[in-house]
Amino acid sequence: MRICVEVYNTRMSKSHPLPSLNWLRAFEAAGRAGSFKLAAAELNVSPSTISHQVRDLEALLGMPLFSRGAHGIELTREGRSYLAPLTSGFELIRSAAPTFPAVAARFRIGAFPFLANEILTPNLAGLRDLLPESTIKLHTRTELATLLHVNPEERLEVVVRYGKPDGRYPGFISDKLFDVSIVPIVCATGDTIRSVDELLAQPLIRVLGPFAGWERWLAAFSPEIRMPAFSIETDSFHAAALSVERGEGVCLGIMPYMKPWLEDGRVHALTEFSLPINEQAAVAVYAPHNQAHPSISIFTRWLRELLA
Repeated sequence: MRICVEVYNTRMSKSHPLPSLNWLRAFEAAGRAGSFKLAAAELNVSPSTISHQVRDLEALLGMPLFSRGAHGIELTREGRSYLAPLTSGFELIRSAAPTFPAVAARFRIGAFPFLANEILTPNLAGLRDLLPESTIKLHTRTELATLLHVNPEERLEVVVRYGKPDGRYPGFISDKLFDVSIVPIVCATGDTIRSVDELLAQPLIRVLGPFAGWERWLAAFSPEIRMPAFSIETDSFHAAALSVERGEGVCLGIMPYMKPWLEDGRVHALTEFSLPINEQAAVAVYAPHNQAHPSISIFTRWLRELLA
């Protein structure tokens, strides 16, 4: 009696692990284009990378996807069968992005109130000219959490805030906009002030902000003098600047944000008493998923030019 034994390839009898996405992209692009070279150009890699990734995929699947000859490559029967659902799948992925047109077209900016109300809003027409396809909205919020808000309607594309000049925000990207400094600002129609003593004799307005301004300023210009009492304290730089404009006292303005007010003659800056804030700068911060967002680079360039 003759016994016949057949041995099967156990690798083909089991379900295959999920192939690398890069391998699938390489095969799909090459199969669609009929060329490793054209696939490499589409995916911005070398033809040898496409060839190696396809061979790795073939090894995993245990079957040839292309026949290779002197005149190029040609899909095998297995390759044609495998290509069709992959192409459909990648087309479905490519079609997903345009399903959010409102998100793609919007541009939401977060800024503290003085910047939003006194600088961005009056000049918004110029920014709209640069971003004609975008719906621009301003929000007086600068928390980094707004850049990753779970609700798209609450999510901002960029916030302008004070931060470290080296741009280190873990999990975010930042661009330095400009250096900042503090300078005493006084009413444009008030008496001339020539010295620190004359300045400190005025009613002082304190802004509860990020720089501990008056303490820092006094330590730099007259450390032997004890800090006088304040006539007004507020957490709003905008409110403090308006009080100065009305002649109610002196506050420390933040440059270059005060530039439009100085140019319009609304207040006067004692520039001889200006103090740089070296450990802080004005920065634009955004999330990694917005790294290629074209509106952000246009906005930051526009703002730099506006306050230059």
